[in-house]
Amino acid sequence: MLASFVLLSCFGVAWPLFGLGLLFSVLPDIDYPKSWLGRLFPFSKQLNSKIGHRTVTHSALFIGLSYIADPAAFLGAASHVLLDLLTPSGVQLLWPKNTSYVILGGPIRTGSRTEKSICLVLLAVSVWLALAFVLQRSPIELIQEVLTWSS
Repeated sequence: MLASFVLLSCFGVAWPLFGLGLLFSVLPDIDYPKSWLGRLFPFSKQLNSKIGHRTVTHSALFIGLSYIADPAAFLGAASHVLLDLLTPSGVQLLWPKNTSYVILGGPIRTGSRTEKSICLVLLAVSVWLALAFVLQRSPIELIQEVLTWSS
């Protein structure tokens, strides 16, 4: 979700569409009962037993369909799938083809220190971009202002 926030900010997505983008950034995990979204919806367990995790909801088809909803939804879904491509288990990007794809050999293990570090960096960037938006400054102007405060 944090990666989506960063992407949505970088592409200048209007705030009302942020909710849609953020929803689509967690929506691919609706097929995983232990995910945040999966715990909210009881049908997640049935969905997981029928289609499995990281299949249809992590596919190029899903990403393409999300674009029909809105480009913000596309950015949310694409960022989720992109980050999952960096894990050892990868995703079935060309679902229904039963082949999992990974990027760079899947160097990021879910729940690892590396994943948590990436989340912290994305959180910091998200807060920075949100502050820039709220204060109606460009992200660069905000950095310049902070630097002038300390001198």
